[in-house]
Amino acid sequence: MRLEPSPENLRGLIHREWGDHSDALAILLETTNPSHGRFRGRTDEALILTGQDKAYMKSAGLDRLYVPYDESGKPMANRVARHVAAVALLAENLEFTREGK
Repeated sequence: MRLEPSPENLRGLIHREWGDHSDALAILLETTNPSHGRFRGRTDEALILTGQDKAYMKSAGLDRLYVPYDESGKPMANRVARHVAAVALLAENLEFTREGK
């Protein structure tokens, strides 16, 4: 997991526009999702649910991915759990984000 600010010249993204032009605390959460990747094979229900893909395994073996990937894939349950955990931590710590608010 890493903090990565969106580039200022990357216009049109809601989290970028809200963050720049309002008092909203805009946060974008993303997880590894092989069904969105450029190296994926056939996109089907199994790929979405299990995150297991032969093309991704080959790409990982060629060191073409930016994330660790092995035969266990990136299951939807893990991706959802990461989002739930991140939102829970944000909610617990929201009071510390802006002084006086």
